[in-house]
Amino acid sequence: MRHADKNFWQPAQFRKFLKIIDTQSIDILAIFRTLAMTGMRRGELLGLTWRYVSLKQGYIEVKHSAYRDDEDKTLKLGPPKSDAGYRKIPLDPKTVQILRDWRFTQKMLIGRGTNFKIDQLVFPSPADPTKIMQLTRPTNLLEKLIAGTGLPRITIHGFRHSYSTWLYEENSSVTLKDMQTIMGHDDIQVTMNTYTHSTEDGQNQIAEFLKQIDF
Repeated sequence: MRHADKNFWQPAQFRKFLKIIDTQSIDILAIFRTLAMTGMRRGELLGLTWRYVSLKQGYIEVKHSAYRDDEDKTLKLGPPKSDAGYRKIPLDPKTVQILRDWRFTQKMLIGRGTNFKIDQLVFPSPADPTKIMQLTRPTNLLEKLIAGTGLPRITIHGFRHSYSTWLYEENSSVTLKDMQTIMGHDDIQVTMNTYTHSTEDGQNQIAEFLKQIDF
């Protein structure tokens, strides 16, 4: 496991990764664009269903998280890590379009009508769209994506740090409390060792900022 203070990419590296995945197939692009541009935890990403993706309004609601049951070793959906995990995450226009393209493709792959429900997993197992993706698959895909690119290795969790670093450093209007809210942290110490005031305007500023993203 990477040490926490090294398990992230600087903004320039973060941008480089986003360009790298633009060349990938829509299924891979959608997974990693969403992961990178939302700061979602791995379990939250793999537990996401289309019911909680608003392509029209441009946001994702975190309501579930995928986990492995310690008793029967099966993958299941449960609540987020904590109460703070229940949150709404704004999306930039490009991520919305990528998710729209992926939803169309997914419908074609598994069938329209009765075969595609609103509670369909957005990123299911490639072998069975009704099953949760194996928790190790994103890590394995990431290793292949960054091999030979010069990017330092990070874990899937490192995307959260990379996203928050990029968003906070490149948008001076975002407060630490805003970041705490969008990242779903219980304790702001996890976000940074400073307390500031979170406002609805601050959350809207994040949404407005993301609308201007063109990469």
